[in-house]
Order: sequence, then C-alpha cells, then structure tokens
Amino acid sequence: MNRFDLAAMNPGGWFVYRARDSAGRLLYIGYSRDIQARFRGHANTAPWYPEIDDISADWYSVKYEAVTAETAAIRAERPIWNWASSPDRHARLQLEATRIDEARRSELATRRAPEAARRKKLDQQARASWRQSQIVPVLARWAEMDARAAAALAL
Repeated sequence: MNRFDLAAMNPGGWFVYRARDSAGRLLYIGYSRDIQARFRGHANTAPWYPEIDDISADWYSVKYEAVTAETAAIRAERPIWNWASSPDRHARLQLEATRIDEARRSELATRRAPEAARRKKLDQQARASWRQSQIVPVLARWAEMDARAAAALAL
C-alpha cells in the first residue's frame, strides 16, 4: 500500500503503522487513531517522509494494545528513524528534560529578578516604617520621663 492509500486505513480503532523506503528498509514505526492526520503531520515535520515508498498497518481495537505492539515492534525491528529505538534514549530524554528545566528556571529568574528586587525594597521600607512606628512612641515616653525626672530634681 502506498502513502496515497491511507483513506482505506481508517475504519476506527488504533493502528500500528510501518513506513518503508523503496529498498524495503524500515524507516519508522508509530501508532495513531487517525492515520491520515498522523501522516499529514509527518509530511510537515519528519525528515524521512519523502523516502516513504510503502506503508503497512495493523489494526487494534484498544489503544493499550496498539501502544504495547508499537513498543515491542520498535524494540524488535529497530527502525532507522525511531528515536525510541536508540539504546541511549533514556539518557537523551533525561538530558533534554534537564536542559529544558534549566532554561525555564533561567527564564523565570530573569523575569522575576526585577519583581524580587522591588518586593525586597518594599519589605525593607515596611520594616523601617514598622520600626519607626514602634520606636518613636518609646522615645517620646523616655523623653517625657526624663523631663519629669528633671522637674522633680529641680524642686
């Protein structure tokens, strides 16, 4: 079946599909509910899409079965373009997740730095104001007590 016969592959359910080139090499294995939409997506993003000469698909009624079959097929058949079939996939996924996380943290820190500085300044001003409100009455009482003591001594 060539890539233009995808309309015949949509009776409902889930598909595990295999894309092969003209030499019969397995390019990619994937799963999808709407195989036509999935290949439209591949046409826009997959570097291997122009190489496709043949597409085969197995139908599954339940998504879990399709995902399980896809995973087993990728492990057993080792398609050229499946990133999941790479032996160091988990290390690469972890590295990519770490890079994304670091980039997000850096971006958030950059965005939050001015706000944090503003909040710190407001906090310092509030503390100074609070101290002033607590200290001034005490100093006034001390001054009043000093004045009374001086008046008592002058008598």
